[in-house]
Amino acid sequence: MSGDVQHRMNDDAARRARFEHLARDVWAPLHAYVARRAPWSEVDDIVSETLTTLWRRLDDIPDDATLPWSFAVARRTLANQRRGDRRRAGLFELVVHRTRPADLATAAVPELGDGDPQLAWALAQLPTGDVELARLWAWEQLEPSEIAVVLGLSANTASARLSRLRRRLHELLDARHDPVAAGHEPGADQAESNR
Repeated sequence: MSGDVQHRMNDDAARRARFEHLARDVWAPLHAYVARRAPWSEVDDIVSETLTTLWRRLDDIPDDATLPWSFAVARRTLANQRRGDRRRAGLFELVVHRTRPADLATAAVPELGDGDPQLAWALAQLPTGDVELARLWAWEQLEPSEIAVVLGLSANTASARLSRLRRRLHELLDARHDPVAAGHEPGADQAESNR
């Protein structure tokens, strides 16, 4: 066997070993990340497509940020999937000349507030980008520097956005529980019962 062939085989084996190690490390959190954002019927396909991209881009993945980098790839894969879903839905509408029921693609997505109606309400008041930030921080338990990698932001920007998000969530939840704190005066019947 020539030296070049042997060297290439060694490189391939090292690359395969690195990917297998990476896949073992990121599979469970990656699967959970996708499962919180996509219908169950699509989760395995999206994770598989994400892992395929990770294999192709293996040399680009930073050793100190494999999980956030993997989430960033999954985020783009989900966005591509949603764009494809919208294109297919538009074509379907064009073909059948009827309106489609309310966004079927999101019907199977797990509840936004993870079963807590107060939290779900508060999150529903936020812009989509802030909801994703909250998910990365609370559900995926990423640090601001890792969130920055996923969202393509600087670490300082991610940290500042996270700080504003936490303050806004506290304000929303406090206002929901205490209408006076939100600037609403209690009604006469409520004022009487407080005496």
